[in-house]
Amino acid sequence: MRKIFLFACSLIVLSAPVSGMAKDVHHDASHKAFPDTFAKFEKMTFEEMKSLPEAKWTLNKKVTAEELKGKNETEVILLRNSVYAQHGFRFSQKALANYFLTRTWYKPDTDSLNVDKLSKLSRDNVET
Repeated sequence: MRKIFLFACSLIVLSAPVSGMAKDVHHDASHKAFPDTFAKFEKMTFEEMKSLPEAKWTLNKKVTAEELKGKNETEVILLRNSVYAQHGFRFSQKALANYFLTRTWYKPDTDSLNVDKLSKLSRDNVET
């Protein structure tokens, strides 16, 4: 039984190539754009993160590289981590924790995530 802790999860996400991931991203005029780099995102306050758009991948669709075109580093990292967030993963990395805590759908309930409990599709999407 493998468990991934946030630190390891963050490293996987940060080092993974940008390829085929689906998402639900809703943009409207009241939302700010994502910072272009994750380093800039990490400097944002919790209040600032509330105004960011939704970054959430669907859990039941294979993502294509075409769907990631035009997405910056921050958005791709948030989209990949949204898979873990939707499974209740409690992030220890402050910026990820703060962002997902601003989402009404996020219900953190575990400090470790048994990767084997993710669907094959979710695992494949995160690891692409």
